[in-house]
Amino acid sequence: MLFVNPDKTVRRSPVHPPEPASYSQEPIQIGVPDDRPRRMPGALRVLRVFFGLWIAYGILCLGLLALAAIGVFLAPTPAGVDPTEGLLLYEHVFLPITGLLTTVGYAGAAVRLGKGGPTARRWAYGALGVDVVTSLMLAALITVTGGIEFLVSAVLGVLVMPGLFLALLTTRASREWFRATA
Repeated sequence: MLFVNPDKTVRRSPVHPPEPASYSQEPIQIGVPDDRPRRMPGALRVLRVFFGLWIAYGILCLGLLALAAIGVFLAPTPAGVDPTEGLLLYEHVFLPITGLLTTVGYAGAAVRLGKGGPTARRWAYGALGVDVVTSLMLAALITVTGGIEFLVSAVLGVLVMPGLFLALLTTRASREWFRATA
């Protein structure tokens, strides 16, 4: 509301705030516009969930192996018997090391997948590579100690999941998203 003073000057009412000098309905662009896709493709979101489940499974298995190793050394043994006599190298050395490597690889890949780019793709391929190589080495040790039936179950059970992960990682939408976020 405008008031006219006796000296013929116009002033605004103290009740209403002044109108801005420039007013536009469009938002003001600050910085460089972001052309990256806003959402990760569904296949990569599923892969990230699988990585999280695989990490939880790895942590659970490492914890159980640690408890088993502690139990072996704390269990009462008869006099003259070595408590480490029945331990196998792959059960108490190789499994924890490969489990730790695989879990750390998948954790790094899960974190990097959220950011996208070639680094995320390299982390995911690296985690899959570590998982496959350690699984094949484990399968070779199982064959030596357990027989061919254990080898078949180990190869099918351990290599199927990395194959599924690889299929999710190489879908067209995933490749385009990695390219767009580079």
